[in-house]
Amino acid sequence: MLNYFANAPLEPLSLYESIPTEMPREKKKNLGVILSIIGSLVALAACAMVLFTITRSITTYSPSTTPVIVQESPVIPGSTNQTVALATDTSVPFITQTATSTSGTQAGEIRINPQDQAEIIYIPAATFDMGLSNAQSNILASKWNTKPILLEQSQPQHSVSLGAFWIYRTEVSNDMYRQCVKAGRCIAPLQGNSATRSSYYDNENFSNYPVVYVSWQMSQMYCEWAGGSLPTEAQWEYAARGPDGYLYPWGNSSWSSALANVENSNIGDTSPVDAYSAGASSFGVLNMSGNVFEWVFDWYRKDYYKTNTNWSNPMGPENGDIYQGEQLKSIRGGSFYNPIGNSSVGIHDWERGNSSWYNVGFRCAVAYP
Repeated sequence: MLNYFANAPLEPLSLYESIPTEMPREKKKNLGVILSIIGSLVALAACAMVLFTITRSITTYSPSTTPVIVQESPVIPGSTNQTVALATDTSVPFITQTATSTSGTQAGEIRINPQDQAEIIYIPAATFDMGLSNAQSNILASKWNTKPILLEQSQPQHSVSLGAFWIYRTEVSNDMYRQCVKAGRCIAPLQGNSATRSSYYDNENFSNYPVVYVSWQMSQMYCEWAGGSLPTEAQWEYAARGPDGYLYPWGNSSWSSALANVENSNIGDTSPVDAYSAGASSFGVLNMSGNVFEWVFDWYRKDYYKTNTNWSNPMGPENGDIYQGEQLKSIRGGSFYNPIGNSSVGIHDWERGNSSWYNVGFRCAVAYP
């Protein structure tokens, strides 16, 4: 187009000359080419603006304070993963509801959630110490070589008060999740495989294994369908640590292959959701250390433990720190991919809410069975 203008004859029109009513055929042809090129450029610009608007609507947030930009994903550093757009988070955990009358209900009592037939365990109201003390951090660092950044972000330890709630005894399985998909309330996992199995989600041999490749939003959708929500980070931690504040569900004793599926187990993939009964928490909740990381309700901020002041039924910060342009959600418990030192139930960890991985799943909490 620039060459056309450079070579076009200059024929300035006098103010006293009349403008011809019919343009010569050759000039018509040249004008048509110009208009065609301009039209194409306008169309491309419009498409670019639409794509920019869509992308901005998915990944742009307006936090009340400036979030920290973190540098490395703790789940599988350096790996690629599937993502799904995280809708505006308007969910409210059931913690704002009043739990069913607990008269006569015992800690660790098991009932059935009628929506998905999941076993749920009663966790009584309590005040407990959340996070890691200096002494506990030193144990994890010296004995299990826990990453310093994980210890830093899990301190200081602080006192938290919780109302009573019920939590799933196990992680949500492929079979349980398929019920929600069949009901039209959930979307299928973004990939059907697991870490080492090409056929996993739809394979009946793995029906009782944890569903994976589900984002935070997909997990919350399931829990809402099941009559609850993802547990808050405080609820999850108390159900895992118990009133004695253990570093692992089974206590502070050394790990063995009978207690949890972590990297040290050399399994390299998920285990059944009801496996490792010897590693259950004091309330009887299974696989809270290892197997798969678990989404919890809260946004993640590295400074949250240091800056929050209200620890009565906390629901997490108002927004999350930023990684790769996305806000972060909290995850807990480690996985088969992570060493035992990084899988303590006292560790405060994170992942992008839009992401989905082969070692991240979830469980739900409900106010009443």
